[in-house]
Amino acid sequence: MSGEPRRVEIHLGTLCNNLCAFCMSSMNRDGHEPWAELERVKEELRHFRARGCRSAGFLGGEPTVYPHIVESIAYAKSLGYDRVSLCTNGTRLSDPAFCEALAAAGLTRATLSIHSHRAELEDGPITGVPGNLARKLAGIRNLIALRAAGRLPGNIALNPVLCRPNLDEMQEYIAFFGALGLDDIRFNYIWPQGEARGDRRWIPSFKEAMPKILRVMLRAEKRPRGHLTFGGIPKCALLLAGVKGPLLEHLASKYLDEVGFDPDNDVSMATRRGPLPDRFVWQEKKKDTLKAKGPDCGRCSHHARCEGVWGSYGELYGFGELTPLPPAGPTLAESHEGHEGRDLLIRTTFACNQKCAFCFVTLTGKGADLADIERGLDALAARAGPRGELTLSGGEPASDPRLPAIVAAARARGFRRFVLQTNGVYLARPGLLDQLIGLGVKTYLFSLHSHKPAAYDRITGSRGQLPRAVAGLRRLLRAPGCGVTVNAVVNAHNCRDLPELADFVAALGSPGFYFSMINEIGHLKVPDWTVSLGDAAPFLRRAVARCRAAGLPVSRSGGESSFPPCLFEQPARHASPRSLPQERVRYAEDFSADGGQIGRAKLPSCRSCRYDLRCAGVPAPYARLHGLAALRPRGK
Repeated sequence: MSGEPRRVEIHLGTLCNNLCAFCMSSMNRDGHEPWAELERVKEELRHFRARGCRSAGFLGGEPTVYPHIVESIAYAKSLGYDRVSLCTNGTRLSDPAFCEALAAAGLTRATLSIHSHRAELEDGPITGVPGNLARKLAGIRNLIALRAAGRLPGNIALNPVLCRPNLDEMQEYIAFFGALGLDDIRFNYIWPQGEARGDRRWIPSFKEAMPKILRVMLRAEKRPRGHLTFGGIPKCALLLAGVKGPLLEHLASKYLDEVGFDPDNDVSMATRRGPLPDRFVWQEKKKDTLKAKGPDCGRCSHHARCEGVWGSYGELYGFGELTPLPPAGPTLAESHEGHEGRDLLIRTTFACNQKCAFCFVTLTGKGADLADIERGLDALAARAGPRGELTLSGGEPASDPRLPAIVAAARARGFRRFVLQTNGVYLARPGLLDQLIGLGVKTYLFSLHSHKPAAYDRITGSRGQLPRAVAGLRRLLRAPGCGVTVNAVVNAHNCRDLPELADFVAALGSPGFYFSMINEIGHLKVPDWTVSLGDAAPFLRRAVARCRAAGLPVSRSGGESSFPPCLFEQPARHASPRSLPQERVRYAEDFSADGGQIGRAKLPSCRSCRYDLRCAGVPAPYARLHGLAALRPRGK
């Protein structure tokens, strides 16, 4: 964990009472390498304590079968080490008297290498020891009793190796051990070593594993509980699961930042004979010797902070899965071909006054400083066409006091057409709207997901902001020369109120209204907020009819947030979706074969639908949750 004191780990020898095929010590384990001499262990503890280490750990092999483990722990405690830990497979901890001896000697933390919650896997192909899981669970109960008595202040952690046999059961693993009281887990991606080296039966590729790992991360985002991280996975691997932009940066920093999680720790191979033991810094050893990077990794914004992948993984799968990541922060821009040149989007901030459950952008903090944004605008100006439009997005861009300065900087670089995406709360403040209009911001996309206070509070995760949002919308609608379009993201908590919301927006005098779908995979970190198209369609149709009756132009958005036209008996005005890469749209017969990780999906019969060329189908995450049964292709 970040902020920990410098630590040393003493390697006592490779002998072990388990037979894990992927163990990095397995090649020496069966050669009966002798244990470290106790005096050498004490010498190393003294050496590193004098260097300022305050945390000592013991590892192997299996340190609990080291004949002098209790005495070694007691000696470390006597030297003044604040934290004394074991990295153990847990088998011997089934003995309550042994656990008591460890705690009495000064043990403060235990990390257990238990790789499955199912005996048929843990006892069978993984550790090769019948009855092993039962003994390990007994050991956990012994440790939990000590922790409850305040005798393991450093907690109990789990350190499973993530491999092909247990890849599909991560969530069940977390739930099983969580029920026992363990909620500190590091899944370490298998290091292709020992007997498993080069064996794909044990070693999945990142392309195969990352969609499954992503689902675990998103579940943790929805129901935060304990401490969950992953080791041995480069941040760019999230691209293989369809994650990008702010969500990638958030998930990568929270779950994959091994360099940030682990302070430098010294390792002493105390078994080495001779005048000096083998000493090294583990993080440097990994980065300089054991891991490798691909030929393009030098262009990645995370290059300096990334260790790469295990060299033996690269030997097996190559480096083609590694893709350089662009710089993080508001200078990240999205672009598409607009009607009058190249339209661009820039996120001025990731901060927001609301916490909409289907939005991932607000997870990432404030973002870059103004100088970084100006550098990003320089890059955008070089790419924009002479009449390109610049969309200012966030988070909530109006919450950023620098917004007028950002717009002024964009104008100085030749931008003249601006769109502000906003929830409108800050536009109720005197002066801000006048400033923006004076700078040429005349087009506004206004997010209003409900007109009912209780529903608005629930959807936005805020309290009492609806009156201010409506006041901001009224001010916009009164401002001369401004174009305003109200947007509602359709979800399980507002779909029944859509007809009334349409009446409300029309009564305010809005010149435009559109509905959009919960679309990207990051939005689906809360799947219970999605609503099936079959359930939503009747309310959407009624809302469209109300808009038409009031003379309010209505659309169902465009591109990746659009609703399939076939849901509507008389389709609303529907912008053709922005061109999506063909590989991101799949029909049902190859959707499942692709693991559901492509962007959009359709039915095979959609090929014969009159709207086929105008319809992008439904987002793949939606298809995984609700299927494609709601699609009703129309004849040519």
